Amino acid sequence: MNNSSEVPRFRYGKMAGAVADGIHVHPLHSVHYRNTRLLPSVAVGAAAVGRDPSEVDLLIPSIIVPGDTPEERADLLTLARIRIGFYGATKNYAYQFDDLGFDGVSAELNRHLKADDSTALANE
Repeated sequence: MNNSSEVPRFRYGKMAGAVADGIHVHPLHSVHYRNTRLLPSVAVGAAAVGRDPSEVDLLIPSIIVPGDTPEERADLLTLARIRIGFYGATKNYAYQFDDLGFDGVSAELNRHLKADDSTALANE
């Protein structure tokens, strides 16, 4: 895997580390992304200007499925899976799946999205 500071799409983290009060992260992310891509790129930018990376606030929304029982969660789980599939179908987010070892999943999601098949999006 490339160092996050060398990947063009992670330049925003370096910039934020250098000059911003905070970053709003896209809901399609993972702990792996936070630890191996986002935080290192913020640290590189902060170090470049002698700043502590902890000065950059992180707003990291999550896709959640609340409920006390499987029955209560069922419909929301389907909606969450469709949402993840929709975001994941976007080629710019393919790395999120690839980084976690799900190579090629984004391409399949993209195929389902183009076919307007939300059931397949939720089940991929």
